[in-house]
Amino acid sequence: MEEEELLTLKDQQMVFEERRRQEQLRLERLKEREQKMFEERERLMREMERRHGFQMDTEARVGAGAFAALYLTDMSGGAVKALRSDGYLNAMRVISSEFLPWLNSQIEAELSRESLARSILDGK
Repeated sequence: MEEEELLTLKDQQMVFEERRRQEQLRLERLKEREQKMFEERERLMREMERRHGFQMDTEARVGAGAFAALYLTDMSGGAVKALRSDGYLNAMRVISSEFLPWLNSQIEAELSRESLARSILDGK
């Protein structure tokens, strides 16, 4: 009788340990899932904050541009001509003479690097 009870207890203990092991695995999976969800939420919050900052910056720039345009329309023609002649309103000239050539050279360099990489990968 005692041997049968011991065997029964051992069987019950094995069943209990198996259930406990399965429950621990389930708990571990839940913790991992919760961690992934937390990390994704944090990533989304950072992205939202970045976008909000970008939007606020853009709105400020647009507002400043609108203010400047309104301010300049109220100025007399002579004042605008004086600013242009002094070089304060020559952004387009600077962009076309300095920035665009630099930008084109950077694009050409990047395209040549990509072309070289493709030719190396293609084995040509």
